[in-house]
Amino acid sequence: MGTETDAPQEESRPLSAGRSCQSAYLSELDALSAVIESLAPGVFAEAQAGQSPIGAHVRHCVDHSQALLDGVGTGIVDYEQRHRGVACESDPALALALIADIRSSVEALSPEDLAKSVCVHVMVLETLPVQQYDSTVLRELLFLLAHQHHHHASIAALAKAQGCEVPRLFALAPSTRAAVLHAENAA
Repeated sequence: MGTETDAPQEESRPLSAGRSCQSAYLSELDALSAVIESLAPGVFAEAQAGQSPIGAHVRHCVDHSQALLDGVGTGIVDYEQRHRGVACESDPALALALIADIRSSVEALSPEDLAKSVCVHVMVLETLPVQQYDSTVLRELLFLLAHQHHHHASIAALAKAQGCEVPRLFALAPSTRAAVLHAENAA
């Protein structure tokens, strides 16, 4: 038989998970900002071997983050509202300012915001119309975290191809980072 304190602890578990996801996303935004700041002039906007430039990857992540933040207020997270070919793709200072704004907004999300239900609009196949799915802000923040890792890997590869260094753990997923750090500590 439980005590009166059991229920609030159980209810707070998802909120703790939400705060962990929120903190992880903020860390990824900080890491991305550090990489952008470290790039040699011109690297941010320069395409390599038919690949989108780093700036396009950053803009794409900014678009998705903004879609989620807009959805907190509207209840609709529309990942298809993209802004291709805009200044933040070629201007690292502008991209950094947008990331800082996103960081502030994500940091300000309350547990109630994270628990909000949202309707996600996304194109899953180019031959189908945009699909709509039910989700929550927290679930979409978790998606954005994985999405950010994917784009960090592309950004790291593009930066390295242009002779820039990136932090060794930047492009790795959390489980891979943990395995690398565990192996190093065991050695």
